[in-house]
Amino acid sequence: MIGYPLGHSLSPQIHGELFKQRGIEATYTLCPIEPNELRSYYDKLDKFDGFNVTIPYKKEILDYCASLSSDAAYFGAVNCVKDRVGYNTDVIGLRLSVEALGANLKGRVLLLGYGGAGVMAAKETLRQGGDLTVAVRDATKVPHDLNAVTFDQARGEYDLIINTTPAGMSPNINLLPDGLLLTQVEAAHVLDIIYNPKETLLLQKMRERGSKTLNGELMLLEQAKESQRLWLD
Repeated sequence: MIGYPLGHSLSPQIHGELFKQRGIEATYTLCPIEPNELRSYYDKLDKFDGFNVTIPYKKEILDYCASLSSDAAYFGAVNCVKDRVGYNTDVIGLRLSVEALGANLKGRVLLLGYGGAGVMAAKETLRQGGDLTVAVRDATKVPHDLNAVTFDQARGEYDLIINTTPAGMSPNINLLPDGLLLTQVEAAHVLDIIYNPKETLLLQKMRERGSKTLNGELMLLEQAKESQRLWLD
């Protein structure tokens, strides 16, 4: 897996266990690539049978790919590569996580963040007919055709809140998205794609207020399973 930083990743353990269960001799390696160094690694990436991509390279890796799956092209983001073909398995994890939470993307959805995972979640919500609001630090950086607000402007009742920001991720576990006021929002369901810690401050506070919550472990597992299906045919 390429990305930066990678110290928090559980992917080697997950893929190692999946390989073991399938009786496959394989290794899964973390390859931290510092910002602005990705292009110099292209030749090295060709030596892998397959690899995952995480923050901050899910968009940058598009230049490396010779072609894209329909989902990767639709989302403009890649998190899985095989033979220079880019795929987006994150969306599989998102769909299954939302389903496991007992929610759906067809109601009122508040999306926190608009990075690689945020764009994917936004486009999938719109594709499923959801009423989407995107909350970010700077609303001018979100396409004008989306309903975008700053974190402190987010308010109202939602069927589902999805956090795609890194706020609250280990080691900075006491953070919320900058300016977000939880007293201004209510939600039946809250999905945080962070999986370390198991319960972010956002999930804790919203659970205490009656929301049904889920962290990013299932999303991580399901996208990993889909990645292996692609790599191993």
